[in-house]
Parts: sequence; C-alpha cells; structure tokens
Amino acid sequence: MAEIPEDAGPTAPAMVPPPRWKMWLVSLLAIYPLVLAFQVLVGPHITGWPLAVRAATLSLVVSTLMNFVIMPNLTRALRPWLSPGRR
Repeated sequence: MAEIPEDAGPTAPAMVPPPRWKMWLVSLLAIYPLVLAFQVLVGPHITGWPLAVRAATLSLVVSTLMNFVIMPNLTRALRPWLSPGRR
C-alpha cells in the first residue's frame, strides 16, 4: 500500500468529538422516552412472549430507532451545545 505524502494537499482540522458526558446525556434523553413508549404501547401486547424474545424485540426496536432516526436528528438539533465553536 502506497503512503500518502505529508504535502499531499490541504488537510482538514481533526474532528474533536463532544465530551463523553454530553453524549451520555443526549443518549439518555433519547433512550428513556423510546423505552417508555415501547413499554406503554407494545409491552401489553407481548406479555405472553418469552422474556428473551421480548428483550430482543425491545433491543431491536430501540437500537434501530436510535441509530437511524433519533440520534441523527437529536445531535443535529443539539450541535451548538455538543460542540460549541464548531460551525
């Protein structure tokens, strides 16, 4: 594999991730309402299912919504707070 020379062109500044505690808080703000809504809306309909299947269903629904719907929108909305100074 060929190395890229150091003077290969303009380089973008390194992306600095937000502090971990801020990402933890954003995740908590997203996960809690999802789990609560799942328990209220879906939970009563799946009470007869085995525990492992109910837990897998909750994990599948919450992780899918978190990764593809909630977190992209929430991090976009909270970008000024998550990374002040970044435009």
